[in-house]
Amino acid sequence: MTHPATPRSPSSAMQAWRQLRPYVPNARRALLSLVCTAAAAAVADAATLILLVRAALTITDQTASSMHLPLLGTLDPTQVLSATACLAVVNIALHRLVANMNARISSEVLFQTRDSAIRAYFSATWPRQAADKEGAFQETISTLSQQASLLALTLVNACVAALGLLALLAAALTQNAVVTVLTVAVGALIFTALRPLARLTRRRATQFVDGNSYFAEEIARAAGMSMEHRLFGTAARVQETLSTSNRRVTNDLFHTRALSRFAATLHQDIAILLLIAALILLDSAEGSHLGGVGTALILVIRSISYAQQIQGNLQALHEQHPSLIELKKRVESFASSLDQRGTTPVPQIRQIELLGVGYTYDGKSQALAEIDLKISRSKVIGIAGPSGGGKSTLLQVLTGLRLPTSGQVLVNGIPQTQLAPADWSRLVACVPQEPRLMEGTIADNIRFFREISDDEVQRAARQANVLEEVLRMPAGFETMLGPRGGGLSGGQKQRLAIARALVGNPDVLVMDEPTSALDRRSETAIRDSIAALRRTMTILIVAHRPTTLQICDSILTIDGGKITTTVSNRD
Repeated sequence: MTHPATPRSPSSAMQAWRQLRPYVPNARRALLSLVCTAAAAAVADAATLILLVRAALTITDQTASSMHLPLLGTLDPTQVLSATACLAVVNIALHRLVANMNARISSEVLFQTRDSAIRAYFSATWPRQAADKEGAFQETISTLSQQASLLALTLVNACVAALGLLALLAAALTQNAVVTVLTVAVGALIFTALRPLARLTRRRATQFVDGNSYFAEEIARAAGMSMEHRLFGTAARVQETLSTSNRRVTNDLFHTRALSRFAATLHQDIAILLLIAALILLDSAEGSHLGGVGTALILVIRSISYAQQIQGNLQALHEQHPSLIELKKRVESFASSLDQRGTTPVPQIRQIELLGVGYTYDGKSQALAEIDLKISRSKVIGIAGPSGGGKSTLLQVLTGLRLPTSGQVLVNGIPQTQLAPADWSRLVACVPQEPRLMEGTIADNIRFFREISDDEVQRAARQANVLEEVLRMPAGFETMLGPRGGGLSGGQKQRLAIARALVGNPDVLVMDEPTSALDRRSETAIRDSIAALRRTMTILIVAHRPTTLQICDSILTIDGGKITTTVSNRD
């Protein structure tokens, strides 16, 4: 299966820089400083070469004992070499400054692209986050941001090489105009001739970016279902599929990089061949001046290396630019779905009311339709119904993860969208069907990045009926958990998830199938926890087991996105 390619706009250095500018702090000042420093280094480089060649020619010429240089006057070879050495040391210092500026710009681009992606992702709505393909966000943070950083380095290197080329050609003009003009003409011809290779590299790079994105999704899906593949004996089949995708993506990368590197070296190879031909013609002409030609020749040969760097960087630009375009597209997609809520404070949730609430995922079929429901404080509401009937969607609407596409949700008579998100998150807690625990201590998993005291952690563990089991562990609450809560039973993980929800003292607790995968002992422990909590908070439970629903004050049945029956368990 192949991933469809996305059309891209033509790549250019200016276009790439415009797209990178938002990720470079004080971009104009940074670029100006770089250009000035690189220009000074380029002039120093050209001057060093001129002095070095002139000194060498004077030393080898038995009839000459001195030379006249602009600004410096008449100097002997020893004085010229001393001046050249000083200039070379200055050049080293300037190159060090340029290297630091290069590294600073590229590293800042890496930080800023990652930071913008992280902020956009976590500021987006839950439906947008849930719609993101597996592995896509990780790829954005790792691969695409890294490629954007390399692109910044490529552009900076191309700028530095261009300044070096200009300085050397300007110096060469002062030594021999004919050799210099021939060099510029040759360079222009080669650059024009290699344009088709640049366009081909661009297409190959785009194909690689798209294919690599899809490969990352395949890897994420396979890793997320590793247990199932092991149980059903499909691991070998998945390995073969991933290996085939890996080979396809690797081939795309091979063709991209082979074209890019070949075009870069081809520029130098052709330039040298044409330069040799030009020198043969020049040698047959009368009146050529050896000193000027020799100095110009050294400068031209040096300029060819700069031209090669420019060509190589332009090829790399075509290879890396599609990653930046893809990164910006993903960040803009998250930013366009910014989760915007109100600012009305909510000290307490007394009542939640759904008025004609509907929800659709695709704009056509209704996951929820005309839901009218009033939930009063300190009630335990059970929600039952067939799979796909709308139970999970209803919970996500009640918790504010999804906003109704029709109707409204009122909290204490105020539209849910007008409430302050921080208050809402504090007062409404959820225990998902599959609790996700992180690597860290048990206490860290209960706190979950919140400022919670040790006493509050222990209280929540006691309410969740898991305190005694934690205290029996050798390290207690400091016991380290492995990936996905490794080292705990399913019932312990579920009760730790309940403790995480309870540690903030919520007014509303939402539980999605809290006992579906538990043994009888664990189910009893969780039921006892719910029974003890019913006096202090409103509890909503999605469940299939009748034993779990027995503790509810009332039970709603949802089928086809509608409430079909309501049964009271209390007289």
